[in-house]
Amino acid sequence: MRIGFGSVETYDYRYQRTIISGSFYGKAKIGFGSRLSVDGELNVGHNFHISAASTVICRKNITIGENCLIGWESLITDSDLHPIFNLQKERINIDQAVTIGDHCWIGAKASILKGAFVANNNVFALGSIVTGKHEQENTIIAGNPAKVIKKNIIWQE
Repeated sequence: MRIGFGSVETYDYRYQRTIISGSFYGKAKIGFGSRLSVDGELNVGHNFHISAASTVICRKNITIGENCLIGWESLITDSDLHPIFNLQKERINIDQAVTIGDHCWIGAKASILKGAFVANNNVFALGSIVTGKHEQENTIIAGNPAKVIKKNIIWQE
């Protein structure tokens, strides 16, 4: 695991730090100031790369495939962190697993939220809010909520 690598010119290195709480499996490059809070099971594939100031919050299960790149200031979470109940006192916001396939690029400031499923070889644009299932491969997905805006693409690191 490499922690605090590289540089992002818009990042304040003096007042930020990388925080890892819990444990996870897999090889990783974790950018300066990124935060990983793991109280569930976080599995990352070979060549996982998360850029500066990004956050992963795992309370249930998050799986990230091989050769994935997570842009700076992004969020991946399988939980809302705070329970919400209906009037019958039943919890209505249950934690849900997140799965990100192989060779995906999550653009800067994107959010991958609980219950999301992302197929292989996809690119998510800057600031995308990703929920639900995205089963098509080789696409660019953008927006809030995120949807396919271009098909039949290939991206390189």
